[in-house]
Amino acid sequence: MMTAETGTYRWMAPELYSTVTRRQGEKKHYNHKVDAYSFAIMLWELIHNKLPFEGKSNLQAAYAAAFKVDV
Repeated sequence: MMTAETGTYRWMAPELYSTVTRRQGEKKHYNHKVDAYSFAIMLWELIHNKLPFEGKSNLQAAYAAAFKVDV
C-alpha cells in the first residue's frame, strides 16, 4: 500500500505534493513511477555532485519541480 507525503520534497515526485485536504486515513492514488522519479533525482545528484535544487528551500524545490519553473 502506498502512503502520502513520505520523504523529503527535494527528492519527491510532484504528484505526491498534497494540494487537497484529505480525511484522516484516506490514501492518494499513485504508483511505482514516483519511486523511479526519486531514483532519477538521486542519480542526477551523484553524477553532478550537487544537491537537487541547490540554493532553494525544500518548499521552493517542491514548487520548482511541480511547476517546472526556476524559483
